[in-house]
Amino acid sequence: MFNLRFVYFVIKRGIYMKIAVCDDEQIYLNKIHKELLELEGYAGEFKITEYLSGEDLIADFSANVYDIIILDIEMKQMNGMETAEYIRKLDTKTTIIFLTNYDSFAPKGYLVGAFRYVLKDQPYELYIQQLKDTIQSVYNKRQYMLVNINGEIRKIPIDEIIYVEVFGHNLQLYMTDTNNISYKGKLKDAEEYLTGFDFVRTDKSHLVNADKIKSKIGDVLLMENDIRIYVSRKYDKSVSNAFMLCVRRRCG
Repeated sequence: MFNLRFVYFVIKRGIYMKIAVCDDEQIYLNKIHKELLELEGYAGEFKITEYLSGEDLIADFSANVYDIIILDIEMKQMNGMETAEYIRKLDTKTTIIFLTNYDSFAPKGYLVGAFRYVLKDQPYELYIQQLKDTIQSVYNKRQYMLVNINGEIRKIPIDEIIYVEVFGHNLQLYMTDTNNISYKGKLKDAEEYLTGFDFVRTDKSHLVNADKIKSKIGDVLLMENDIRIYVSRKYDKSVSNAFMLCVRRRCG
């Protein structure tokens, strides 16, 4: 009988990733295509589709097709922001990143759930690192944790966990869809298994996903589900560092 309480399971980089690139200048399409291919872990890892306008992308678009959509903001006629607004009406999960020559568009981008902005004319090392971070984020969304709930093994998407809380001998996973999960386990085991996925301890009872923190004021975190969690002095520095790392990763 399978009596595992808590197992960590990773889907490896073995399934190709579908990426759409939309820019009204062919020179930039060629450039981005070449750079993405240089980031492949193996030949054929990325399936890249190019579009020369937002209209072309929308005409061909279907929900749940692309893992990543890279949009130039300053396109003629339908710009990147307008294209993203249309996409979000059909697909709330695809990762959107904007290419731009200016950072003044950033506040608007979060209205369409943009993962980040990438400046075209920044140092090459920073530019490539931002593309790498985006790709890694998508792979993180494909990774799961297996938990044993009263003998039933459940697969839990790691990216959908907001935070973990311990109650006696039980752990409670607070999820983005509010369908929270409770099972027997230890917080130190959860912390070990979630290492490398932006999770950080706040006190003896909580383990939070730093990417789901909306704000940190003093020793209080406001989480994505609007729950407030207090940070003990012992963990304050590590929490602040993890939160700022996620902010920088998103904002470039």
